[in-house]
Formats: sequence, C-alpha cells, structure tokens
Amino acid sequence: MVDLAELVFKEFLRISPSLMAKYTATADQILYLILIPHLILFIFLWYFSFWVIGEKHPKLKRLFAITVYIYLLWSGWYGSIIVPVVNAYFIILLIGGFVFFMFTRAIKPLSLGGYLSLAHSLGGRLSRTRRLEERLEAINSILRNSFGIDVRGTEPKPLTDIDERIMKKIKESEEIAKEVTRLLTEREEIIYQLKRKGR
Repeated sequence: MVDLAELVFKEFLRISPSLMAKYTATADQILYLILIPHLILFIFLWYFSFWVIGEKHPKLKRLFAITVYIYLLWSGWYGSIIVPVVNAYFIILLIGGFVFFMFTRAIKPLSLGGYLSLAHSLGGRLSRTRRLEERLEAINSILRNSFGIDVRGTEPKPLTDIDERIMKKIKESEEIAKEVTRLLTEREEIIYQLKRKGR
C-alpha cells in the first residue's frame, strides 16, 4: 500500500527528504511545506499572469497561471527552490510586518492614506522632474545638431549669447528664427522649473 504522505510530498511536490526531516510533525509539514508556500506561490502566479497576459483575457490568464504552476511542480522547482526560499523569507516578512506595525502604532504622524498619498506625490514629482530633464536634453540636442547652438545641461543661453555667424543664419529664415526662439523659450521655462525643484 502506497503511503499518502510519501506520494504527496516526494512524488507530487518533489520535496527532498532532508527538507522534510526538518518538520517531523504532520501538522508542521502541511503548514510549512504546503499551505504557506502555496499561498505565496498563488499570489505570485496571480500577479505574474496578470503582468504577462493583462486583464483583457481572464480565461487565458488562469490557463497561464495553471500551466506555470504545473511546470513548477513537474520540474521539481517547487520542492527544491520555492519551499526553502518561501520558508526563509516568510519569517523575515512576518518579523518585518510586526516591526512596521509597532512602528506605525508608536509613531503615527500620518495615516495609511497619508503614507500612500505622500509616496504617490513623491513618485509623481520624481517622474515629472525626470520628464523635464529628458525634454531639456532633447531640446539641447536639437539646438546643437540642427541649428549649431552650443547648449549643455541647464546653462543659460539667451539669444544675445549666440554666435554672430549662427545668429545671421537664423535671421535669414523666419521659420528657423521662430523655431529657435520657441525652443529657447521652452528651454528657459524648463530650467526655471528644475531650479524651483532644487535641481
């Protein structure tokens, strides 16, 4: 007669005997080798399938998650990699969660919504600053490569500082003059915004 525990742990989940030896009680084996790793694995598979497939195809997303789960079991990754990693990090996660909980109870300057809105606003500011810096670099590149105006970083470059030869060429074409003026004006506005942000 086949032992059910041996069938589940060794044949199906492919958990090594050395790992099983750490948990001698059946309740410990079920908790630490099946329940907790499966909880973490299912959460990961849910978000991973959502990331790969998207939300437009829910049936395909479930099929993808089930396929990855079967592959992880069949390849032996569940028993050899996932269970040891989850058991090690789950304790760290619990301790970290407890410390964070105690910290937010002892020092409560902001509510959870306040923390989230603060993080969101900081992230928004950083991404806006990054977009401004990228746009500034693009304008600098256009002015250098297309019109021969030597501009670098956030150094000022008003029309009066442009080389006479280049300025003469700009004045010969009304269209070029308008474009250069527009780019330099936009550049000055970006530099002003970046300086206001402390850059």
